[in-house]
Amino acid sequence: MIISEILGHELIHSKRDADACDPDDHSIKYEYLSCYEGASGQLD
Repeated sequence: MIISEILGHELIHSKRDADACDPDDHSIKYEYLSCYEGASGQLD
């Protein structure tokens, strides 16, 4: 929620879809991943 707000994306609330989409073109979707600095792997 915080990342989508900072980036100006529209949040997608469904767990089965991407995290957010472009507010003007909903076909453009974004998935946010994070990881610990210096570590390998990603957290969804």
